[in-house]
Amino acid sequence: MKRLGRLCAFLCLALPSLAFAGRGDASLVTDGVHFEVERGHARLALAGGVVELVAGERPVEVRGSAHAELGTRSLVELRWSGRASALVTGKASLGIGKDPEDPHRPGIAFYFLSRAELELRRGRLLVELPQGWSFELGRGAVSLTEHADGRVEVLHRGGADVLLVPPGSKRASDALRLRSGKRLVLPAGR
Repeated sequence: MKRLGRLCAFLCLALPSLAFAGRGDASLVTDGVHFEVERGHARLALAGGVVELVAGERPVEVRGSAHAELGTRSLVELRWSGRASALVTGKASLGIGKDPEDPHRPGIAFYFLSRAELELRRGRLLVELPQGWSFELGRGAVSLTEHADGRVEVLHRGGADVLLVPPGSKRASDALRLRSGKRLVLPAGR
């Protein structure tokens, strides 16, 4: 688990409790991360506890970090207001938070996933993949699919080049460049 994953796990336990407006209104004070279940169900672990969400309920606005578990046939949309969006389909486990090195840069860490579509309109989004690879998404869009053997396929749908950094590396020279329209299957394991 890399820096964003550790931060999400720590903050979910350490942040002060957040209050809900009521069972039918699961809205929280927001700093821009909008979490909505469009199909199926999800569990969202926040500082104040775990919220069970099903399709049709009001979206949750997340402050700080959170951890989400999605059911097999679920479809969840995350929106960073005016900045980015992620559509996560199928069984998944992910952390939502901010990069500890840059608190103005949001991040998402996938511990496992079936499929995700990410789009960034403004700024940068830190993305961590299940087997330890990571990248910063600039203006553009990517699709992520985890194969049964643990490999993750990254399809660059458009926008700025993506530099995929291997597990444990911080050197730009180790990164793999993925250009718009290209796909790459990253190896499983660390």
